Amino acid sequence: MCRSFSDYFVSKINDFKSFITAKLSAIPTPQFFQIFPTLTLFFRNISPVSAAEVHRILTSCPVKASSADCIPPSIIKAYNLFSELIVELTNRSFR
Repeated sequence: MCRSFSDYFVSKINDFKSFITAKLSAIPTPQFFQIFPTLTLFFRNISPVSAAEVHRILTSCPVKASSADCIPPSIIKAYNLFSELIVELTNRSFR
């Protein structure tokens, strides 16, 4: 029974990651820098975020929860579930 419960949530997380990845790949690269060309100097100095950095930040955050949280922060910290997603979203936003 525990295994079924675990498999269910792992499946949900994998489906969520696949959904987000598909949505992100469908978004065209914005022409932001054509509108604000002076910002390119600022953004060129930002290096990509690594999974190790995200993991370090997540584990250093306090474990505080809100009633709006779908997943308790303690689970996110303990299992590092969303690091890859956070890395992808962050690096895409920098690009």
